[in-house]
Amino acid sequence: MVKHIQPIPANLTDRLSAMAWLEPWYCRLAEGAEFGAGFERELRREVAPGHLLFDVRNDVRAIAGRVDCDDALFWLGEQDGRFAVVHLTWSAKAEPADWPSTWIVKSLDDFADAMAALHLELSRN
Repeated sequence: MVKHIQPIPANLTDRLSAMAWLEPWYCRLAEGAEFGAGFERELRREVAPGHLLFDVRNDVRAIAGRVDCDDALFWLGEQDGRFAVVHLTWSAKAEPADWPSTWIVKSLDDFADAMAALHLELSRN
C-alpha cells in the first residue's frame, strides 16, 4: 500500500516552472497529476530490494522527462531532497537490483548543468 503522496513544495514548483528546459528534456508538471502518477507507479513496480531508490520509492514525484527516450527526472521527496534521472523499462514488474538505471542528482543546478551539456552535445550532431 502506498502512503499519501506528498505534494511538490511550491518553491520547487516555482523553480521548475522558471527553469529553462532544453531539448530533449521538458517539464511535465503542466501535464497534471495523472501523468506523474503513471511514472511513479511504474517506478514503484520496477524498483526491487537492493536498488538505490528502493527505500524512497514511495516518496518520488515525476517532474520531467525526455522526448527521445524513457528517461524521467524524479524528485526524491522532502526527506531526501535530491533528484534522480531514471530510465524506466516499462516492464510493469520488479527488475534486477541494478535496473532501472538511475543517476542521482544532488541539486536542480547540477541537473541544469547536465541538461545543458546534453543539449549542446545533441545539437552538434
